[in-house]
Amino acid sequence: MKHIGIDARLLFQTGVGTYLQNLLHNIPHYAPKDITFTFYCLPSDASFIQKAIPNSHIHTTTALWHSWSEQTEFLDCIYKDNLDLMHFTYFGHPVLYNRKCISTVHDVTPLLFKTGKASTKNSLVYFIKHSAFSFVLKNQVMRSAAIITPTKTVKEQLIQLYGASIENKITPIYEGVSYRLLEGKSEESTIQKPYLLYVGNFYPHKNVQFLIKAFVKSNSTYVLVLAGPQ
Repeated sequence: MKHIGIDARLLFQTGVGTYLQNLLHNIPHYAPKDITFTFYCLPSDASFIQKAIPNSHIHTTTALWHSWSEQTEFLDCIYKDNLDLMHFTYFGHPVLYNRKCISTVHDVTPLLFKTGKASTKNSLVYFIKHSAFSFVLKNQVMRSAAIITPTKTVKEQLIQLYGASIENKITPIYEGVSYRLLEGKSEESTIQKPYLLYVGNFYPHKNVQFLIKAFVKSNSTYVLVLAGPQ
């Protein structure tokens, strides 16, 4: 029986969290029966995984992404479980892990657009963090046996960054509609006018401020609706 580990530490973070929640929801429906899974998550998230997959193995950790403990404690944690395959669902991963793994690379925006807007730190700290991100991502891409991207564009960007040698191990898998939307009850919108909808978080590098300014200048008769985490 094969043993696969899945990094679920970002289970309730925006973007990657939605990806993980849908992955957990669909594993019982599509995963072969001869595979066992171990999910690595924060202690507060264990009950969600247990409910989604009742017989799953759960290994809790307090090692956060982009932290020193990720490179030490989390590394030790996944090594001890002697996995046949590890799925890193985000670019934060232990760089010294050298066993078989696959990775999901959602985008390379912070690498391609070095604006500093994604950080509240001073320029020196941002430079150090950006350099660390570049190193970690390259390490992950080169070491992964296979890479999943949500679009062909991200695949092409990775090839441009790291060379044609990685092309055959990258597979774009389009992200579907969230199971929460498919299973939820439809409700009529309380907005009566035609509207433009933005869905996402409001980090500075998302340029929501620019969107608002452009919308105001457009004198549009539409309503601008911003939907995101509280």
